[in-house]
Amino acid sequence: MGGFVSHCGWCSVIETIHFGVPLLALPMHLDQPLHARHAVEIGIGIEIPKDEDGQIKRQEIARVINEVVVKKKKGQLQRQKAIELSKKLREEGEEELHEAMEKLRTLCSKNK
Repeated sequence: MGGFVSHCGWCSVIETIHFGVPLLALPMHLDQPLHARHAVEIGIGIEIPKDEDGQIKRQEIARVINEVVVKKKKGQLQRQKAIELSKKLREEGEEELHEAMEKLRTLCSKNK
């Protein structure tokens, strides 16, 4: 997958990080613009620009998808950062799971 066009709901951002792909941010309202801004700031996302009236133009969506997914030039940095963050998240997640299992084993063995 070359990228993920998303409205930037929190679960979508987490999925993007989990799978290590660039986020092509198209926030609409509420918390989505904040999530999009964070994704851009940490380097895993590119926001699809809106026009001066705040409208989404399909040409802009197509242009960004083409640059990131097809040509891959614009999304190279985001792709690298997304992969790095995905690996880190998975490693830390596995480590936390192992710690939880050890604590559970300890608790279970005390009750015997």
